[in-house]
Amino acid sequence: MAQTPSRSSDVTHLQQALANGLTTCEAWVEQSLALAAQPAAAHVFTRLWAESALASARHADAQRRSGVRLGPLAGLPVSIKDLFDVAGQVTLAGSTVLKGLPKAPTDCPAVARLKGAGGANLGRTNMVEFAFSGIGNNPHYGTPGAWDALSDK
Repeated sequence: MAQTPSRSSDVTHLQQALANGLTTCEAWVEQSLALAAQPAAAHVFTRLWAESALASARHADAQRRSGVRLGPLAGLPVSIKDLFDVAGQVTLAGSTVLKGLPKAPTDCPAVARLKGAGGANLGRTNMVEFAFSGIGNNPHYGTPGAWDALSDK
């Protein structure tokens, strides 16, 4: 049975568990998606990409089984804050006024690097509108939740 990650897991420990066959990237992505589906997580993500995240995780697992040496983020669950451009999507920055803008033609450098590193992108995380709030509320998409609080349960 695959071991699932704990909140205290860092990339080094995750990579060791993968190398020792104690778990798989797919198991970590599945656990992350299960957390994201909890009612308490209703405002953590604005969009989930479950199918592509699972495909990335399975691809990394297959490569690892074939002996391919992978980078430290390959197949591990990552997310992208809705402040960063993702090619083919409108970057909303937690607002509704940007909905009619054109889709981003390219990934911003940080997203391109995450994709290049093979991270299994779970989706877009919610944020306060335009990252401009001292209290953390978002009247449009709900107050962003705390992922750490979910993974402790």
